[in-house]
Amino acid sequence: GDWATAATWTTCAGGVPGDGDDATVASPHVVTVSDARLIGDATLNVRLTVASGGTLTIASGGTLTVKSHSSIAGTMNINGGGAYKFGTLATTNDYEMRLVATTVLSFVGTSGSHCTVTSDTTGGGAGRGWINRNATATHTITLTWCDFSFLGSATVIGFDIDPSTDNLSITHCTFDTYGFWRINSLGTNASMTIEDNTFTNALDTATGNYTA
Repeated sequence: GDWATAATWTTCAGGVPGDGDDATVASPHVVTVSDARLIGDATLNVRLTVASGGTLTIASGGTLTVKSHSSIAGTMNINGGGAYKFGTLATTNDYEMRLVATTVLSFVGTSGSHCTVTSDTTGGGAGRGWINRNATATHTITLTWCDFSFLGSATVIGFDIDPSTDNLSITHCTFDTYGFWRINSLGTNASMTIEDNTFTNALDTATGNYTA
């Protein structure tokens, strides 16, 4: 159901998750964000969970801001015109989107309607978001026509991805003001495509850190 519909949630006292709350999308539920939503409490705890078998979709016109870590074990989609924001705001905390279990990330826009993943810096915070993966699980990651900004820093990884087991495709995306990438070697049972992307304002270009 829609995030904004109280009936979508079973333990929210007749309401919907908001500022200061946790949210869990359990199996086999599908939850869609179609407007602006904010959860979490600016701590270093997991406040968004997409369980294995659950699906979270941020639709066109939807924005989900998470002021904490998120744990993705199921499927997470961002459609063109949709946005995910790490709610760093006025904090110095660095927030993680951790991919666990057999995760599917599909951040897929179009040439005329990109999707967005960014750290919310409106409050002047120095904290940044980053995307991390569980080294013992397999993930399918498809990123296309998506704009990424303020992920990682000179000391914080922006993307930590292991194509030795993952299937990874990044095409037609933009990366602006981003920390370094850690991409491990490609395995025999995985695939990796990175092409037609634009990179600007890399924050760390040290030898051995992949920035393009």
